[in-house]
Amino acid sequence: TLPVSNAIYYYPSVSGSVIFSQLLKQQWLSFGKVRLNYAQVGNSAGFDQILDSYNILTPFNSPMSALVTTKKNPDMKPERTSSIEGGLEMYILNRRAGFDLAFYKTNTTDQIVPLSVSSASGYFYKNINAGEIENKGIELVLSFVPVKTSDFTWDLNFNWSKNVSKVISLYPGVDNYQLGSF
Repeated sequence: TLPVSNAIYYYPSVSGSVIFSQLLKQQWLSFGKVRLNYAQVGNSAGFDQILDSYNILTPFNSPMSALVTTKKNPDMKPERTSSIEGGLEMYILNRRAGFDLAFYKTNTTDQIVPLSVSSASGYFYKNINAGEIENKGIELVLSFVPVKTSDFTWDLNFNWSKNVSKVISLYPGVDNYQLGSF
């Protein structure tokens, strides 16, 4: 699905955390952890996206062939997504209350997209590697245990998140990219 020169991509990652509640030893602090991680993943094109081919049509009289409507790209590169996340998790009062707070940022580059081209070229689209998309945000989970007995526990969890997605760059010479239409 990728040319031989671009067919290898790696999945590096590194992660670390510190359980600081083991270091502080405070009576009110049941658990405390800070974490940070980085990862990168790749993605290849779908089947048959690098070499031009023909559609074989089978009408009643004799077989025919026609070009496909998307110009394929023999120089296709893999998509790459790089992510970094940091977080803080804490529980207090024998784990009766706590929170988990996370910040993240993800950038995807060399996305494999079909770009519209002039139909005078004989095609409607051309497969390209284009642009960069950035997603960043925050996630917060609040946890409470208002009732806890030997036979019953009532847990309450509240989740809130916010994500901001931004197009950092597109293909050179392209000012917009239509995602869909009716």
